[in-house]
Amino acid sequence: MHSRNDYLIKHKLYQYLLPGILMTVAMQLGNTVDSILVGNALDYNAVSAIQSTVPALFLMQSPAFLLGAGGASVAAVYLGKRDIKKASRTFSATLVFGILISLVFVISAPFLSSPIARILAVTDELTALAQPYIFVNMAGLPFLIMAIILSNYINVDNNPKLGCTMFIIANAVNLSLDYYFLYYTDLKMYGAALSTIIGYGVGLIIIIPYAMSKRRMLKFKLKNVFDFKLLAESSKTGLSAALVLVMKAINNLVLNIIVINVLGQSMFGIYSICINSVFFAELFAGGILGLIPTIAGVLYGEKDYFGIRVLAKKVAVISCIVISVLIGIFMAVPNLFTIMYGLDDPELLPTAEVCLRIFSICFLPYAFNKFMQNYYQTILNPFLASLNTILQGFIISVPVSLIMLNLFGVYGLCLSMFVSEVLTVLIVTIVRIIGQNKKKFPQKGILLIPDKDSGNYVDCTICGNEEDSVELSKKLIDFCVNNSIDKKTANIVGIAAEEITANILKYGYTDKSRNYIDVCLSKLDEKLILRIRDDGIPFNPTEYRQEDEGSGLMTGGINLVRSMSSAFKYMRTINLNNTIIEIKLSTN
Repeated sequence: MHSRNDYLIKHKLYQYLLPGILMTVAMQLGNTVDSILVGNALDYNAVSAIQSTVPALFLMQSPAFLLGAGGASVAAVYLGKRDIKKASRTFSATLVFGILISLVFVISAPFLSSPIARILAVTDELTALAQPYIFVNMAGLPFLIMAIILSNYINVDNNPKLGCTMFIIANAVNLSLDYYFLYYTDLKMYGAALSTIIGYGVGLIIIIPYAMSKRRMLKFKLKNVFDFKLLAESSKTGLSAALVLVMKAINNLVLNIIVINVLGQSMFGIYSICINSVFFAELFAGGILGLIPTIAGVLYGEKDYFGIRVLAKKVAVISCIVISVLIGIFMAVPNLFTIMYGLDDPELLPTAEVCLRIFSICFLPYAFNKFMQNYYQTILNPFLASLNTILQGFIISVPVSLIMLNLFGVYGLCLSMFVSEVLTVLIVTIVRIIGQNKKKFPQKGILLIPDKDSGNYVDCTICGNEEDSVELSKKLIDFCVNNSIDKKTANIVGIAAEEITANILKYGYTDKSRNYIDVCLSKLDEKLILRIRDDGIPFNPTEYRQEDEGSGLMTGGINLVRSMSSAFKYMRTINLNNTIIEIKLSTN
């Protein structure tokens, strides 16, 4: 037996890492290739028309991120607390209201698509191209909103690969139909938008087996869809995710108009390439940082602060490595990206390459801000998450961009992204520290969780043999005795922990060479809380009774705990077995 190690958390991070990155790649790459196909099949004006619709598309998608990201974070915390009913009610309420909101857009599409296109596209030529694109996206919004909301919940419900597969299939169908509609039909911009809607419709089909499965934790309950308290909690938590899109919409609208009027169309083209290069930071770091709501939410609900620290450290290290490599590529060969976006004017290339080098240094603080937004949203601190989003998306970025544009031209404009990202980090950090000093935020440090050595608990990892289970039992009994807990209760806790871990080691792993179990016993509010976590095959000790002893399972101590515990729960969260035992202590 050893002090608590980080094996299970790291293993879970790596298990979710590839699906998370692939899902982000599928979403981002689909949008990029979509624009390339439109530009080649029609002309560059069609690409400009699509770009002009971006603010409207962001605003239409924002309810999905508000309810999906927020609801999934809230559900993850409830799952960590072993409250499956509230997690399922959150899922049901946010899904139904997301669909209802999307139906409002469907009804209004014939009436609003033309006025919106006219406002955003400005010229008659671009308006004619933008209107059908906006109309189809509004009419098919339920498919996209359902996909976004469900993907968030699927990840929380132990199925990261399914969410990833859904987006990969959706975008594969989207791009295939794009090619067909654009080159072999007269649908043109209608086809460009229709391919996206059909793609997400097909993607939703593959999750039907998941929806029908009895093994999933999150159940759809129609009678719970009007739980406005949970809707408010989910909306409050997901506000920062929705604000990202809203701020991007406003930012794009304001800066695009100003830049093209101040610098002219050529320099605006260079600026557009720089802005689009953020796609590469999102492509890799976004998938890594997106794991925070999925894993940290459950850990936070369990009050596993050690696990949260491990997760945050690993995510930060991996993100920094990936972003540093990306910056190095931009510094070394910026011409790769100018070629990719079709810039071949020899007079503009030197300026574009310098701008890309300058702009790329913003990727690191940009990723740090994304980390804070995801993390604070996950631990249900929407104020700091929303503050970061608003500062990053508009309040800091727009004034800084305008000042540096006027002082240093296009080079200053590119550098402004780095300056605004750093200022956002500093301001949010100052606000957090002031709030902590005034006791408005819990604990110290950036993670807002208890210090490493605080709390009355014993936290350890056993690995691989029954002798460790015996040693664990002795350690837990000693902890109880040292905390003035009666000998009978201490012995029962020790025996139960020994039996559960011994059963897991014996029956829970096919690979006997590697089996780690995290065990934590804490005394909190006149209760003993025993948490046992492993990554073996599903093993639910709460389902076993005395008669199971004939099968070789040890259940005597478990039955004693069941008889005297106030809560004896098992749940499979983030593909880990989690057993929680709570015992109320006598106050006499």
